[in-house]
Amino acid sequence: MAVWTASRGYQTAIADINKAAVRAIFDGTFRSPEPRVDELAVMAHAEGRLHPTTDVAKAATRSDLIFVITQTPSVEDGSFTEEYVVKACKEIGKGLRQEVAQRTRIVCIASTVMPGRTDGIIRKTLEDASGLTAHVDFGLCVTPEFVRQGAIIEDFSNPDFVVIGCEKDEEWEAVRAYYEGITTSGDTPIWRCSIPSAEIAKMGLNVAVTSKVARANELALLCHYTHGADADDVLAIIGSDSRIGSKYFSAGPPPGGPCFPRDNSALAVAMRSRGIEPHVTEGVNAHERYLLKRLAWIVNGLLDPAGEKTIGILGLTYKPGVNLTVGSPGGDLARELVKFLPVPTVYGYDPGLDVVMHWETPQGRALIGVGSLEELVERSDVLVLMTPWPEFVSLYDVNLMDKDVVDMWGFLPRVECKQYVRFGRG
Repeated sequence: MAVWTASRGYQTAIADINKAAVRAIFDGTFRSPEPRVDELAVMAHAEGRLHPTTDVAKAATRSDLIFVITQTPSVEDGSFTEEYVVKACKEIGKGLRQEVAQRTRIVCIASTVMPGRTDGIIRKTLEDASGLTAHVDFGLCVTPEFVRQGAIIEDFSNPDFVVIGCEKDEEWEAVRAYYEGITTSGDTPIWRCSIPSAEIAKMGLNVAVTSKVARANELALLCHYTHGADADDVLAIIGSDSRIGSKYFSAGPPPGGPCFPRDNSALAVAMRSRGIEPHVTEGVNAHERYLLKRLAWIVNGLLDPAGEKTIGILGLTYKPGVNLTVGSPGGDLARELVKFLPVPTVYGYDPGLDVVMHWETPQGRALIGVGSLEELVERSDVLVLMTPWPEFVSLYDVNLMDKDVVDMWGFLPRVECKQYVRFGRG
């Protein structure tokens, strides 16, 4: 967010307590898996527009708009903790306490927080630390970011829409002008709403997407167990209806990553706290867990009862183009498989991981990561494609005539193998 903002001509401070990361931006050695980030960081810093610092208060004093985008991890009950947001806001409050002539600063909460927390503990923290009053002495908004790992610069530059939760016209005008300055399409819809509405919209969008995916996969399961049915056809037909749409409406693994599953859980907590039973929201997470079990059964059905076959998982990151294994469908499937496999080992490979992933259960059952696609093919009798990395098209050049292939995405429709299983095809 900082490097893109700086590349659009804004003087931009990026404040973080990670001294090594701040130093790397200074040195020009900062490395990110995100496309274009490295080059933009070097260019913006060299041109004097990107100012990395570990002094959060000082950055807040000198800024007109202050975006808080710290992590908000899930806690035991499924809700988010604002622990890191609050720590940042204490420092920001100290910066707000320093008066700057002709400058009205606006704090924008971009982190995903529970509904009501911005007007609650976050506002109180800022006011207590600064001795000032929100919406009077400084602005306070919620500006949730709807960006995807692996496409963050693209999503900042050309988002589907922008949401600004605010109270005052002055806050709206200033933050809207900023977003108009960093978006490139010229006609990006910018929504104005209340602060609580923006908080709910952030979680609600992800819940709506996962609900759509769950419905598609429920139909795909029906197709998988119905002779002659094909989920690709069924879902394409339904998705052609303008009320439904084809985006995120296809057969595949359950959605993973750092946002989707946890936003469902957090929204359910928020609903229960207000006396609402989250039947649909909790049903989505339940279906995702059930789907993983069914996928494990499908794969297990290809194994020799004597336990002579081994399984290889293609893809351990949660999607192509990233190096994150948080909420990885491939990793989750491996965990399901080792619960009841006759051979207690599953092999895995992912081209996005520099470090080979490996874990072992207390019972000694394990996922063993390997360093190449060739090694995975050599070790495995059943190959399960869970993450559609472009590199996996090289399987067309490998002899798979003694391998079973389970394709969760329809990514290898013409691969020649012993048995090809497309999830959702009966």
